[in-house]
Amino acid sequence: MGYSDEQQLTKWSSKNAWVDRARGYDAHLGHSMMVIKETGLAQYQQAVISSLGAQLVVANEIIDRSLAAMREELDEGKVPNALDVKRIMSSIHEKDNLARRAGKMPTAFTSEQVDDDDDEVMSYVIGGE
Repeated sequence: MGYSDEQQLTKWSSKNAWVDRARGYDAHLGHSMMVIKETGLAQYQQAVISSLGAQLVVANEIIDRSLAAMREELDEGKVPNALDVKRIMSSIHEKDNLARRAGKMPTAFTSEQVDDDDDEVMSYVIGGE
């Protein structure tokens, strides 16, 4: 600090509670940064949800048109191309994942079957993000 009387600095520090005040200020800055980060995260999440909604509209239109074309092929007695069927099923899966993310629902599931003493099978479904 450029002040040579260390004892006087110690007295002032004690008298004015510099250490506690500095800790309080550090805590205030930490809290302020946390609020800023949380606000930014909330805004980002809202932007993602809005974007997902727009993506879902487009995905639904693409899937609906593709399924209608496949329906026409089936009505004409043709068998749709297996690769096209695989692609549309993948698109439906991805659209479902987008909808689940937009709705803050799990996008992954695992199941486990457990035999209990009565030989009944119980199935558990666990959601994941």
